[in-house]
Amino acid sequence: MVSSPATPPLPVTSRLPEEVTAEVLVRLRRAEGQVRAVQRLLTEGADCKAVLTQLAAANRAVEQAGFRLVAAGLTWCAQNPEDAEAAGYRVEDLEKLFTRIA
Repeated sequence: MVSSPATPPLPVTSRLPEEVTAEVLVRLRRAEGQVRAVQRLLTEGADCKAVLTQLAAANRAVEQAGFRLVAAGLTWCAQNPEDAEAAGYRVEDLEKLFTRIA
């Protein structure tokens, strides 16, 4: 009988909970609709205030999606510090990501 080489362990990864994914997708879809509205307003020659209002709303929706992702990552790291370290998710790295999108 020939022995097979040992299978290396699978890497530890961080998966987003379904509710986080759902929340982020809702926010991104909202942003997508708002960006389309900005495009339409520009095409129609709308007032600058209307365009900027829609653009600000789209920007906010994208920011909130990013904040939610970082919050989920920080929560996962806090609850699973050994797994987080093994997966390359150090709290310091997530803090840097947060400050990058803040």
